[in-house]
Amino acid sequence: MENYTRQADYQRSASPERECSMRSGPGWHNNLMKRFVLTVAFLLFCLVPALAQVSVSATGGTTTGSYATVNAAFAAINAGTHTGSITINVTANTTEPATPTPLLASGTAS
Repeated sequence: MENYTRQADYQRSASPERECSMRSGPGWHNNLMKRFVLTVAFLLFCLVPALAQVSVSATGGTTTGSYATVNAAFAAINAGTHTGSITINVTANTTEPATPTPLLASGTAS
């Protein structure tokens, strides 16, 4: 009789219903949500600075802007987005395209 009881206990503890109830306990969804939120926050923390390595500040037009490359910043300056006294800060490494965008002195595209 003892052998039979142990085998029945083992079968009950290994049943799929038991596994399902263990995974779907009251804290299971909360832990999943915490992991999801932390993963998204980590990705945003890592990826957002990588998208804006060049910052531009100006006294006219749009006074501030962030760009992924120096070429993109030069293109915005040439288009007249930033005017007046302009400061460009490169805050991280950039990968520039093969064809550079020249910075035009007049601020107008040619």
